[in-house]
Amino acid sequence: MKREEVIRKINEVTGLGLELSEKGSVNFIYNERNVLMHFDADLGTCIIYVELTYLSPGAVSIVLPRLLEANFLFSQTNGGALSYLSATNMVSMNFMFPFSEATDSADFISTLNLALSVADEWTKKVNTMNDEAMQYRSKCLHNLINGVEENQSQTFVGTYNFMHL
Repeated sequence: MKREEVIRKINEVTGLGLELSEKGSVNFIYNERNVLMHFDADLGTCIIYVELTYLSPGAVSIVLPRLLEANFLFSQTNGGALSYLSATNMVSMNFMFPFSEATDSADFISTLNLALSVADEWTKKVNTMNDEAMQYRSKCLHNLINGVEENQSQTFVGTYNFMHL
């Protein structure tokens, strides 16, 4: 089957020794993050799941709206979908690509590399958003403790304007 050929080629390039599960999945570690690929023959797709990073609990309410905005029409995610698991505070990125017996292995590996590159960029962006949110929370707490009044109409505005990245 084509998916075994793709995994064999990935193993040749990386030396990882990946093996497909009975259900068509394989996972590996990339840049200290979990990656899962699931080949679904019935749908003719491959789903690639890449963990990005954890959010600090205090940053969740500030960062999540930004991630949703970036997902809008996949406008800032290069075809990936950002997701968040509240049980672990993990932000991840998911990609779904067509995959069939006609899929070229070299083209698929190029697509996988592009997806991992996009995930690398988003890991940096989410870490920066998390840090900015925590700095903002720290400043607000400092001002509250010291009795400094803040402009109540002021809201957090970070450095990301998703429409102009």
